[in-house]
Amino acid sequence: MTTTDLLFDERGFTNWGTAGLNVTSPSEWETIVAALKYVESKGLCYMTNGEEPVPTGKIDEAMRQWVLANYLLVKNDCTYVYMTGITNGAQDYGSLVVFPEYSIPIGHPTGTMNKTQGVWERLFWGGLALVNPYNTTATVTLPPGSYVDVNGNTVSSPVTMTRKTGLILLLE
Repeated sequence: MTTTDLLFDERGFTNWGTAGLNVTSPSEWETIVAALKYVESKGLCYMTNGEEPVPTGKIDEAMRQWVLANYLLVKNDCTYVYMTGITNGAQDYGSLVVFPEYSIPIGHPTGTMNKTQGVWERLFWGGLALVNPYNTTATVTLPPGSYVDVNGNTVSSPVTMTRKTGLILLLE
């Protein structure tokens, strides 16, 4: 993996879009994150594929939040994300699909990802990304500030994150 310029992780955090398994297990998640940290420590670029088992137009917000919150956790200067669905049994590769969450004003990270309150969190200038890759529900007290979700709805602290979910919140 360390002899390339860009590592494209087709499995990503969605297990190639395998229906019913399109969210990694906790141990798979930890293995992916560890491998990614190693690759990034060598100065290589990384691209995660968020393939979902539904047609691209039917990728719902919870699926998008899982893919993009994970991406934000591991994002550095040379990290990319691609998300697509499946049509007629095949990946929807070959076209650019722009989801609304791609343009949220979250800004640059202010630190690294950290485990806190049973989830993983990363702070950004304009908000935060939370990922619960585990099989249990977690209640998370948010850092100081007023938050909205990616749709502009007010979010109050604490938030409850069910198992294997991602959440992106923006500072108001």
